[in-house]
Amino acid sequence: MWIKKSATARTVYTLLKAKHSINRPTVTAVMSSLCKRGLLKKTISKGRGGLRYVFKVQISRRRFEREVVGKVVDSLLESFKKTAKKQMEEKLKQV
Repeated sequence: MWIKKSATARTVYTLLKAKHSINRPTVTAVMSSLCKRGLLKKTISKGRGGLRYVFKVQISRRRFEREVVGKVVDSLLESFKKTAKKQMEEKLKQV
C-alpha cells in the first residue's frame, strides 16, 4: 500500500495473487482490520460496477516501523529486562 498510496481490495488482491495463494475475501478482511487499527482509511467511490471501497494509507512506512519496533522492544524489556538489555547492547556493538 505504501507504493500505491490508495487502492481497492480488488487491486491489492490482483497484485498479491500473482505471488501468493490467497482469496479475495481474506484481502478485504485484512484491509478492513487495518482500517480499524488506523493504518488505512476506507472511503466509498462510484465505479462501473457500482459502489466500491478505496483504501488509503494513513501512516508512513517509517512511522509504522518505529511503532512496531517500539512495541516489540517494550514487550521484550517488560518480559525479559536483563536478557533483552544485554542482547541489545551486544547487537549494537556489532553495528
